[in-house]
Amino acid sequence: MKARELKQLHLILHFCSALGSSSMASRAQQVKALPPPSRRLALVLCLIPACYLGLYGLYGLAHFADYGSDLPRFLRYAAAPLVLSALFIASGALLPTVRSSCIGLVACASLLGLFAYEAVMSARLLLVIAGMFGTQIPGKEDPVNGSAGLPPAFTTKRMNDELGITRLDQAVLGGLPSRNVVMCVSNGKPVFYKADRFGFNNPDELYEAPVDTIVIGDSFVEGHCLDRDQSMVGRLRARRPHSIGLGMRGSGPLFELALLGRFALPLRPRTIVFVFFEGNDWENLRAEMTQSWLRPALTPNADFGSTDLPPVMIDRMTAVIDRWRRLRPSLWGVIWRNNFARNFVALNHSARLLGLAYPKVAPDEPGFVSILARAKSLASQSGARLILVYIPQVDRYEGFIDQQFVYDRLRERVLRGAAQTGIETIDLAEEFDRHSNPAELFAPDAHLSEAGADLAAELINKGISLPPRNALKIARGTHSGAQSIAKLLR
Repeated sequence: MKARELKQLHLILHFCSALGSSSMASRAQQVKALPPPSRRLALVLCLIPACYLGLYGLYGLAHFADYGSDLPRFLRYAAAPLVLSALFIASGALLPTVRSSCIGLVACASLLGLFAYEAVMSARLLLVIAGMFGTQIPGKEDPVNGSAGLPPAFTTKRMNDELGITRLDQAVLGGLPSRNVVMCVSNGKPVFYKADRFGFNNPDELYEAPVDTIVIGDSFVEGHCLDRDQSMVGRLRARRPHSIGLGMRGSGPLFELALLGRFALPLRPRTIVFVFFEGNDWENLRAEMTQSWLRPALTPNADFGSTDLPPVMIDRMTAVIDRWRRLRPSLWGVIWRNNFARNFVALNHSARLLGLAYPKVAPDEPGFVSILARAKSLASQSGARLILVYIPQVDRYEGFIDQQFVYDRLRERVLRGAAQTGIETIDLAEEFDRHSNPAELFAPDAHLSEAGADLAAELINKGISLPPRNALKIARGTHSGAQSIAKLLR
């Protein structure tokens, strides 16, 4: 940019800053006093937001399956950015130079402000995620060293990959028994639990008595970054003392079906609660359907394997965990794994603030209904009642613009699948929405807060207390193919 354009840009900045404080007469005088900016400067100022929006829209088109294959996302991620890009180009080329220069300057300043906000929020989120990925805390090793289970951010599915597992009956589905398992680092302190005899987050003495309720799910059931008694299963246990959780981070519906077959059925509970998390369970399911050692869980005569780990397997798992714990997570590794660069460029935090952070399109996955049908069959064989609990993600409750309709597409698909297989449902999305501030029900890491865990446990307990016939009748209602027990909770 030449010196003349730089001087004109300075004059335009001065003019724009005076607009908010000057009278109409003084504004007119200032306009006359300013030398007209060049068309080149006006075009450059308008091309900056135009290029950003154009690339944004082209990215949406290039990833059409994720961001354009339904109308709301196509409008949000492709059509709207491309139309705005064209309007900025037209403004820079066709409008009077003063007006187009001001439009471009305001747009550039707005982009700069949004990226500044994005940088601050991304830095905050990075600190939270760094705590989730922390494996070693200087000066705090005693609680976890020597008898440690899975470190944060590592999963049993990854363990099976490391061990080269090819058969379901040989797969690792739980954690190491009686080990201290670190879930996260909060305020510089590790949050951990001592695993039960099967490697889950439960007091081991619960297995000495008949089990009433088993909750199966991912890190929400494991109780991520919450003390055991304050987790969702812990709060449920305060209401129903003989309740246990089979929660493993990174689990999806097919893996959870395997948990049901191996651990839940031998315990013969009265109720099995199958938890579906809106945020990533569908994506996890798609990956699990490609894993050859997991797919046999869908077959009628599947061998789910023994609940007890053989000593040789414990030794192999311990060696892998010891190696994992020596791997300090790098900052760049955390950034790469969580798509920080992409989300920063896409102004993801700003979009969430506005209510425009739409999730990816959830493609069809016929295996989900098959999983529910298989889970229902296994539960019926042991005389257990099966209930599906739908946990929403915090993103649907954020922003100035109501965006829940986008998230409800997956929700309705899940509830419809439950209705097709005759499974009762407890829809926490509907009940959380009735809270005065649903975002308070989630922690900064997007898992449940203590308040959210308590409310979820209360709703699950009430749902279990309803007569099965009434609940099932509601589940076969007309609301998008399914309605939830929550309708009766009011």
